[in-house]
Amino acid sequence: TMAEADGSTSVEVVTDLAITGKPAQFGRGVMQDVSDKLLGQFVDCLHHRLAEGQEEPAAAPEPAAAVPEPPPEPDTEPSAAIVPDVSAPESTDPGLERQGPPPQTPRQPPRPAPAQDDSIDLGATVLPVLARTYWKQGVGLVAVLALLWWVVRRRRD
Repeated sequence: TMAEADGSTSVEVVTDLAITGKPAQFGRGVMQDVSDKLLGQFVDCLHHRLAEGQEEPAAAPEPAAAVPEPPPEPDTEPSAAIVPDVSAPESTDPGLERQGPPPQTPRQPPRPAPAQDDSIDLGATVLPVLARTYWKQGVGLVAVLALLWWVVRRRRD
């Protein structure tokens, strides 16, 4: 949901996600950390895109003389004859006549996002969480492997 709040917009994101299979074996804490990381990436991306939109220079307002007058109502008669614009260069084609000010250039469409890989590297996201969660088991495994290596090496000698 979005709500206006003191010159900004407050956004609340609620997700309902069912995780099954191998990822579900990581446990709720790991999934919460991954979800927080994904939401953080989303917020950063959204913030970056909104900041890009504000950086575009605003179109300079045109002088009042360049603003075209609204067309006359069909009921009314024109009050003055059309006066040719003498400041404009003459057209070499007699069929082409200048009518009113030049058309305004349309606002540039939003630039496409830079080519980025949209895939999420869960290895980089999950690895720190797994290290924090299972560091004791990892130390025990390394100790057992070191002990086995030492025993095997000692038997060979």
